[in-house]
Amino acid sequence: MSSSTTADVDSVEVTEEDAQQAIKYILDRSMESILHNILLEVHQDEKIARMQTAVVELEQRAEALGKKVTVDAIEDAVADDGEPLETKAAILRSGQVQLKGNPMNTVKSIRCPNCRLPRLLYPRVGFNSRPVPDVSQQYCKAEPMIILDKHDVHGQRKKGVKAKGLPKGKNKKKNEAGSPASENSDPLTPSSSQPGELFEYKEIDYPAAKCPNRDSHLGDHWKSVNIFATHLNGSCYLKRDRQAGREANARIGGTPRDSRASSPKAATANGVKRKAMDEDGEKVSKKKQKMGEPKPKAKGAVGAPSKLRESSTNVDDKSSGSPLRAEHNDDTIEVQPKVNEAASEPSVKLKLSGLNSSTAKKKPNKVGINLGDPVFRGIYHGRQAHQDDQKDVIQRAIDVGCTKLMITGSSLVESQHAVSLAEQYPGVCYATVGVHPCSTTDFDKYPDGPDALLKNLKAVAIQARDSGSAVAFGEFGLDYDRLFLSPKDVQLKYFQKQLELAVDLQMPLFLHSRACSQDFERLLKDKLDQLPKRGLVHSFTGTLEEMQRLLDLGFHIGVNGCSLKTEDNLAVAREIPLDRLQIETDGPWCEIRPSHASSKYLHDGPAIPKAVKKEKWQPGLMVKGRNEPATIVQVAHIVAKIKGLSVEQVSQAAWVTNEV
Repeated sequence: MSSSTTADVDSVEVTEEDAQQAIKYILDRSMESILHNILLEVHQDEKIARMQTAVVELEQRAEALGKKVTVDAIEDAVADDGEPLETKAAILRSGQVQLKGNPMNTVKSIRCPNCRLPRLLYPRVGFNSRPVPDVSQQYCKAEPMIILDKHDVHGQRKKGVKAKGLPKGKNKKKNEAGSPASENSDPLTPSSSQPGELFEYKEIDYPAAKCPNRDSHLGDHWKSVNIFATHLNGSCYLKRDRQAGREANARIGGTPRDSRASSPKAATANGVKRKAMDEDGEKVSKKKQKMGEPKPKAKGAVGAPSKLRESSTNVDDKSSGSPLRAEHNDDTIEVQPKVNEAASEPSVKLKLSGLNSSTAKKKPNKVGINLGDPVFRGIYHGRQAHQDDQKDVIQRAIDVGCTKLMITGSSLVESQHAVSLAEQYPGVCYATVGVHPCSTTDFDKYPDGPDALLKNLKAVAIQARDSGSAVAFGEFGLDYDRLFLSPKDVQLKYFQKQLELAVDLQMPLFLHSRACSQDFERLLKDKLDQLPKRGLVHSFTGTLEEMQRLLDLGFHIGVNGCSLKTEDNLAVAREIPLDRLQIETDGPWCEIRPSHASSKYLHDGPAIPKAVKKEKWQPGLMVKGRNEPATIVQVAHIVAKIKGLSVEQVSQAAWVTNEV
């Protein structure tokens, strides 16, 4: 049977015409299948976008009326059983959103599910461009790709391509009125498919690529290709964040992470020698300097020794007994060790320069400085880039007029470190005790369990509170921008646990809130009656409505470089009442960058020490990318500018508010 079938197949002859028909049939079917799949995918994406738009519009209307929308339900969320809320495309009933009809018919425009702004369906310029529907409307930044010669898909012109302007002699006269058509048209939308004569493009040095990491707040956006590999390897995919730096630092030091209760000691031989010479009162000879001898450095010059003396006192070395004794003498604070250790340990001398000057009279406080971060000891990503300059950082803060620094504790170990620094520099440094929302995974990783970590955290807070070293409980709260560091459910769980601990401690709160206003305010309200001291929501970047709700709850608002990035941020900061405003830096992060909207106010701003790359660091210099307490003067200057006040008024108000 099989042999006969094989013979029949071999006997079949396929003509050239039959082969062409077969090829045509296969090609037609393949093209039909490809087009069908493309159309199906486009239709599905369009339908999903309109479904999301229906939910977004309903959420916005529900939020305006104070109703809850629980599409992503939380364990303890309570649905609103009031009257159902309807739009043309969806209905809200019992906290759940249900669509009405086909969203392809009921939804007319598409909104972005992230920023909730309308999306443009056509490019502004180039091939297939169309005028913007509403010139006054703000649109989502995710615009369609632009197809235009000598420009990339974002409309940025390639390097060397000049922007097209008006021909010579064709410029309009100054007093000539524009035509009605030009007055009503969008300046960014030419009427033709080619760019208008006055359309401005950005010139780029390198093309950009989009980071594929959607799980990171550092990813899912465009980066220049010359730094793309560094971005992926350094801070995005490998996640070399602050926690990785601490763990690497612990491995280099050869000590387990949980036992590092204080900062490593730096060599103090040179500092002690200089101190001994200063105290002995040895006078510098005024004779002509001989050839070959080093020239004495002028006061305040780069490389001059810091006036802050190093101390080797830490938490582990200090036994029970009398605390450090602070002696105040004119413009110098000298911290002496215990009497029986005075012969072996040098004192810490903080020079408060210019106490009689107007800067010192303002008495600004510096809240929110992560002084325990390894970068203030010259360690970046686990590598020692330069020598420890922590004492210089504190001295620079004192030189600009800061009389008190509040060091943030963001984990159990960092809280212990913050307390040790507060004990090392009494009267100048104060600590907070708490676990940052991005570090809440420490609870589940703790060897003895989360309850043991909470117990140890409480013990550290009570001891530091009673000794006067700690002045607030925190930094803790919620951060939905960095869920890759700690999941949402973990943050919610231990935010509530730390709120319960705060009720027992009865200390002012030092809070962190990012993209989480609904959950953040809901959980705070549950404990508000038991927290009469309230506290500070630092590094605020929310909306005007969110700020007003926090003020109504009795909290103060902290402002730093992150709070002054955009014009919207500046508008919110302008409305914060002066008696509820705190200025901060949150170093080594949240610096004010030239790309920030607030940088325009620094053209006549106060001078700060020169900053160089960490590889070129020298004593007396700041480090680029590492924010310091000394930059608090820039924050105060910007706040004063946007509020129309003097820097003295802002600083004095911040001091009074902090003391309260």
